[in-house]
Amino acid sequence: TGDLTYADSANDSFGLILLRDEAGPQPERGNIFVASGVQKLVGTLFADGGFFSGDSVDFATANTDLGGSRDLQLRLTGTLFGKNTIGGSRRVDANGKFFTPWGLSGRDLAKRYDLHEIRRYNHQANPSDCVDFLPAAPCDPNNAAFIIRQDQKAGLAPPPAFKTQHEYAR
Repeated sequence: TGDLTYADSANDSFGLILLRDEAGPQPERGNIFVASGVQKLVGTLFADGGFFSGDSVDFATANTDLGGSRDLQLRLTGTLFGKNTIGGSRRVDANGKFFTPWGLSGRDLAKRYDLHEIRRYNHQANPSDCVDFLPAAPCDPNNAAFIIRQDQKAGLAPPPAFKTQHEYAR
């Protein structure tokens, strides 16, 4: 529900693993829901379901509720593993179906999983939101609605649950 940052960016590492307990497509569990007012996230995020943003944690309205502050840019510094697409709700096949992580479907379901539908930020409509682009600034010079800035924390200083068996044996 709030920005998530490191107190000590040189030494801190954070990871989140969400698993689902049901089989089949479109999981209602194992999802990461980010409140629409959040602008900064850090860490290694693994969702056995999907990554969503909105004003509720209701899977039925994930990434489709355009209310609240979804016009804010969201920046993740880290790594995201999840069952999302990039542009799945914008690509249509010859039969009018859209792309989801589980195959072709209607556009509403495809929008829920499309990372392009996470936010509605428009830099031209909100130029005063980004006075400067320092790491502490509220937004990123990329001007996209959702940005993932890769860092090497997952490999260099992995959170405990993300360590390999080899690392535990040391």
